[in-house]
Amino acid sequence: MKHLHLQHTRYKPLIKAIDRKRYNKMKGFSIVICCYNSQNKIIETLEHIALLEAENILLEVLVIDNGSNDLTKIKADEFLKNTVINYTILEEPKIGKANALMLGCDSARYDKMIVCDDDVLLNSDYLVVADKIYSDHPGIGILGGRGKLKTGIQTPDWFDIYGPAFAIGRQWGCSGDITSQKGYIWGAGSIINKKAWADIKNNGFTIFYTGLKAGNRAMAGEDAELGVWVVDAGYQLYYLEELVYIHNISIDRINWSYLLQLQIGFSRSQVYLNFLKAILDCRRNKRDFNFNKYISDNIKLNFQSITYGFFSVNYFKSWWISYMMHRVGYVKTIQQNDGYYKIKEYLLNRKTLKFIYNSIKLS
Repeated sequence: MKHLHLQHTRYKPLIKAIDRKRYNKMKGFSIVICCYNSQNKIIETLEHIALLEAENILLEVLVIDNGSNDLTKIKADEFLKNTVINYTILEEPKIGKANALMLGCDSARYDKMIVCDDDVLLNSDYLVVADKIYSDHPGIGILGGRGKLKTGIQTPDWFDIYGPAFAIGRQWGCSGDITSQKGYIWGAGSIINKKAWADIKNNGFTIFYTGLKAGNRAMAGEDAELGVWVVDAGYQLYYLEELVYIHNISIDRINWSYLLQLQIGFSRSQVYLNFLKAILDCRRNKRDFNFNKYISDNIKLNFQSITYGFFSVNYFKSWWISYMMHRVGYVKTIQQNDGYYKIKEYLLNRKTLKFIYNSIKLS
C-alpha cells in the first residue's frame, strides 16, 4: 500500500543530546512539556516535577519550545541544570500544540509519556500511581487523571458547572476503562503508552488533523483525536481517580468569552473526530467509504437537529435562562444546537476533510 509522507519540521536539540534509538524501549517516564511564552509558569511546573517520588523509576523531561519569543528556554535550562533530572530542550518553530506534542512524543526515550502542559502541576505521587496502574493493565493506551484548580484562583459562579471544559474535575464517575463510555482522555496530565504511539504511527498516523488550520482558524482537540487513533489500534482509555494534578490556569482564560469559544471549538472539532472514526472503522473492517455521501448525510442530520432544537421547549427555556442569568443558559443553547457549527465545517472546510480522507486512504 502507498504511504503518505509529510515532512516534519526540523528541530535543533539545545541541551544534552541523547541517543534515542538506544533508549526508546526502556521502562520509565518521559515528561513532555509543550511551551509557548511560558516564562511566567515554567519554573513552578518544573518545581513540582523535581519533587516527584521517583525512587527506582527512570525519568526524563523534554521541554518543547514552540516558537517562544521570551525567556522560556533560558529559565527552564537554568532550573533543570541544578537538578538531577535528565532533560532535553527542543525547538518546534511551527506554532501549535499539536506540532510540539508530536515532536515530544517522537523524541521520548521511555515507554510512558506524560503530557504535562506548562500550567499542569503534578502531584508528588504521580509517577508511582501511574506506574502501578500500567503494570496492572498493560493494555492501557492513554491514562487520564483528576484535575484540581490551583488554590487561590478566583472563579465565577458558572465555573462549577463548566470546569471540565478546562480539564478540571472528574473525567468519569469512577476509575476504570472509559473507552466505550467516553471515548477520550483530557490532554492535561495524560500518560501515553509509547508502544501505542508507535502502533498508531505504523497505522498511518502522521500528523494531528485537528492541528490543521480549518478556514482561518486552527482547530483544537488533539487529545480527543489521539484517543480515536489509540482505540482504533486496540488499546484502552483509562481514567484513574487517584492520579491527581493541579491546573494552574491563567486567570485571563477563565472568562465567559473564552468558554463560549471552547464550546464552539468542541462542536467544530467533533466534525473531524467523527469523520476520522468513520474512515478508520471502514478501513479496519475493509469496507468502502463514500466521501460525498458521508458529507451529505451529516449535513442533513445536523440540519434536522437544528430545526428540531429551535422549535423545542428546551431551546426557548435555555434562551430565557440566558436572558435572565446572562450566561449559563446560552452555553446550553450552543450545546443543543451545535449542528449549526458542524454544518459550517462541512460546507466551508470540505477541502480539509478531503485531505484527511486522501491521507488515510493512501496510508
